Amino acid sequence: MAKVRMSLEGLDGNAFSLLGTFTENAKRQGWSPEAIEAVRQEAMAGDYVHLLQTLDNHIDDSLGVEMRIFWGPLMAMEPFTYPVPDMETASVMLAALAQYDSFRHDHPEKKAHTSAGGAEWRHPVLTGGEWVEFDPDDASDRMELAAVIAQATPGDGRSN
Repeated sequence: MAKVRMSLEGLDGNAFSLLGTFTENAKRQGWSPEAIEAVRQEAMAGDYVHLLQTLDNHIDDSLGVEMRIFWGPLMAMEPFTYPVPDMETASVMLAALAQYDSFRHDHPEKKAHTSAGGAEWRHPVLTGGEWVEFDPDDASDRMELAAVIAQATPGDGRSN
């Protein structure tokens, strides 16, 4: 059977919540009740790590969603974008860039400049290829993006 197209990224990490989200997506994508129950039973047959590994073995999270950060440096240089694989990486990289710019701000020769940045995502169908800004540190943004990704299923005409 085909894997369930969804992502665990940004979801509530509670085991019951993860199983529920998997079940909802599997049903929507035409999985039989028996196939869903078999995965659920296997996932619950071990510890939390086993649950995550089992779900990971039965999902396809390659939904065509791209993410990137953008940054307008404090220093007198061109703004740039950089691709990131997930929301966590976006958050870490933006924090590191902000910390570096803060350090540079403490040097008198650079105080006239300001920095700005953020994270964006896009999908060829869901956003028409346009970049949409999100805050990787905002729980509601993370959950909203995870929900959009989870909704991108083969049967609804919006996925790749």
